[in-house]
Amino acid sequence: MWLKDSYVVAEDAGLVALVPEFVRVPGSVIIVPRSNARCVMELTETEMGALARLIPAMARRIEAAFDPDGLNVWWATGQLAGQLEPRALAELVPRYKDAAYQYTDSTALPRADAASRSRILEALSVTAG
Repeated sequence: MWLKDSYVVAEDAGLVALVPEFVRVPGSVIIVPRSNARCVMELTETEMGALARLIPAMARRIEAAFDPDGLNVWWATGQLAGQLEPRALAELVPRYKDAAYQYTDSTALPRADAASRSRILEALSVTAG
């Protein structure tokens, strides 16, 4: 479900940044391991290093492509913290001062169609560099 290579924006040491199926805000990106790590504490040192590189790289791409007023970066560990399924991931979500926003779990989000996801992927890919 998570890894649809056609929506991959970047990869580093087994981690993949991609346009998610359920998009909170256009420009949102999730970073997931290709391994079966259930939470960030299960990531290897190599994967944690890749995460430390991918988060700022994706933040720069989001800022260049979508010019947000702010950016949320988070992960959840455990059901009480909002992790709905046992899968390590980090999520980057652009924020805009005039757009109302309230966090909700991903199951309540609208599913983005392929064309919308492709437009986000294209915008983020153009800013690569």
